[in-house]
Amino acid sequence: MPVAPDAQTPAGTANELAKALGGERSANLVWSTLDSSGERSSEVATVLTVEAVSDATSARLVNQLPVDAANADSCGPFLEFDATLHFVTTDGAFLDEFSGTLQGSATANSGSFDGTSPVAEHRGSCDLTLLQRRIPNLTLVLHTVLLPDVSGILSGEDSSNIDDGFMIAFWPESLPINRSADSG
Repeated sequence: MPVAPDAQTPAGTANELAKALGGERSANLVWSTLDSSGERSSEVATVLTVEAVSDATSARLVNQLPVDAANADSCGPFLEFDATLHFVTTDGAFLDEFSGTLQGSATANSGSFDGTSPVAEHRGSCDLTLLQRRIPNLTLVLHTVLLPDVSGILSGEDSSNIDDGFMIAFWPESLPINRSADSG
């Protein structure tokens, strides 16, 4: 159900959530290199910075029902809206933008981003050529938690066969949050 940016919902307002999920966040990231056969050969550690840029005017309230009693605490109403996520590593391996959806709840202090980017738009020194040979119709698929801590995965997936994929990078832990954009 569409909601106005300042409309109060059980998940807070879209403007509150956009502010909570906005700004730069950093995490330790590990990405995989491939050998000539397209198999994982080594891992490289670097620092990832992500920044979500969202459109609170596109907010929708979603009511999610738990699949079972064990998952009841993680369900409930949440807001989702269109966003772009800037995805940059200090070693230059990734300089990408992902289009997708922010989901979360300002009242529950939780939020995540799911998005994709065509491999043809990949910028950065991480060579995805061998992965493109291995996976036809390659698309970069990203899922990251932004609140309460940053963690996530980046995979390459065949856009026509969701069972064919390869984990390119993961970031299991946050670094101290850089909220310099909020200090002004």
